[in-house]
Amino acid sequence: SGQTAGDVALFWGHRHIARLLPSRDTEEPDIHFNRELLDRSSDRRSDGEWLAARRASPETVFLLFHALSPLVRSGAEHEEQIQLCKLGSAAVQELLGSSRTLEVFLGVEKQQEDDGMLAWFALSTEDDPTQLLKDKDPSRFFLQEAMPGLLRLSDDDAVKLNENKKCWETLEAAVRREVQEESGVQVGPVQYLSSQAWPMPSCLMIGCHCIAVTTDIKADQNEIEEARWFTRQQVMDALVKDKRAVFIMPPRQAIAHYLLKHWIGCNANL
Repeated sequence: SGQTAGDVALFWGHRHIARLLPSRDTEEPDIHFNRELLDRSSDRRSDGEWLAARRASPETVFLLFHALSPLVRSGAEHEEQIQLCKLGSAAVQELLGSSRTLEVFLGVEKQQEDDGMLAWFALSTEDDPTQLLKDKDPSRFFLQEAMPGLLRLSDDDAVKLNENKKCWETLEAAVRREVQEESGVQVGPVQYLSSQAWPMPSCLMIGCHCIAVTTDIKADQNEIEEARWFTRQQVMDALVKDKRAVFIMPPRQAIAHYLLKHWIGCNANL
């Protein structure tokens, strides 16, 4: 019937159970810095010709950093307000040609056609880059103090700035991106379950459950060699090592083992 365990729990009035289960309609809280305004377009990062074209486009936006401090501009009406400086390609040509400039492709603005993508880049340098900028603006300066300076930015500017910081993206956004990049499947609501310290090579494994919104699979062959859909019964057969099992269960030491066992419990008949 297409119902989830949560749907059945709500139908029978078991709201205390439904609150513990993933839901198709789960909405993430609107937390500052967390909104996604750019499509990270990971498939474009290795396309040198496409990147060069976007880098040269007059429509492309560049954010400039010096020692990790962003270039901002004082507000015209209120001195307390500041804005990120969005530079064009002509203004940063000398910086682009410098071997001491680090360039990061941030992504493209969402909901745009392929031939009209507005790309965003970040440029960072340890040298003071202001002398290399073609246009001089006395209202511009590098934001030295993260707090409370960041709180003076608009919501959209804060999110764009966050795209370049080392935290990069939220956990939920990372799950959606990784799943789509490696399997071709798009997912919606993401629910964090657990983490696992993985000693070699000193990694932190993060375990989540998410709800797929597409079913077509296209494994990338680099991170994942094969990807398939399995029913709950097939997962149970693998767990108990039944002769009908169609795959081998991950070892109990792996967080994948725990995720599968948890998923069986979430989708049990109520």
